[in-house]
Amino acid sequence: MPSIQHLTKQIRQQRKKISHLQNLVERDELTGLLNRVGFVKRANEYLGGMKKINRHHRKLEISNFTILFIDIDKFKSINDRWGHDVGDSCLKEVGDVLEQSVRDLDIVGRWSGDEFVIGLVGADYENGQMKAEYILQRFEKARAKRRKKYPLPSVSIGVSAVGERKGPVPSVGALIKRADRRMYQAKG
Repeated sequence: MPSIQHLTKQIRQQRKKISHLQNLVERDELTGLLNRVGFVKRANEYLGGMKKINRHHRKLEISNFTILFIDIDKFKSINDRWGHDVGDSCLKEVGDVLEQSVRDLDIVGRWSGDEFVIGLVGADYENGQMKAEYILQRFEKARAKRRKKYPLPSVSIGVSAVGERKGPVPSVGALIKRADRRMYQAKG
C-alpha cells in the first residue's frame, strides 16, 4: 500500500500536469496572453450574474463590465515588408503594451491573428472609452520612443459595455460583436 507522502506527491504532480494542460488550452502560445477560449471562459466568470468574486481574499461586487476590441492597423503590410518574425515580435509588443495598460483584475487576450480583446472589470462604457484613449496614447508614446528598425503599429479600438442598453446582461459574444463593429467604425 502506498504511503500518504507518496500519494500526496502523486496528487501534486497530477495537479501540475493539469495546470500545464489548462495553460496550453487557454493561453496564446506566441504572446502568453489568454486565447479566445481562455478569454471567453474568464469573461463568462465575471458576467455570470455579475456576482461577487473573491480576488486576493477580498470580496468585489461586479456591477459593470466593458469590452475593448483592438485591431492592429495595416498588420499585413508589416508581415509583407519585414517578414513574419517581425510580425510575431509586433504581436508580442502589442500584447505587452495592452497588458501593461490595465489592472491585474482586468483580462487581456489575443482574439485571433492581429486582434486583441480586453475585459475591464467594474468599468462602464465611459470608463471603457477613457481606457481606450489611454491605450491609444500609450501606443503613440511607445512609437515615438521607438529605436528598432521596424515600427510599432498603431491600433484601432472599439468599446462595448454591459448596461449600455436596457435588458438582460448580454453574452460575451454579443459584447465582442458590438465592440468589433465599433472598432471598424473607429478605423474610418
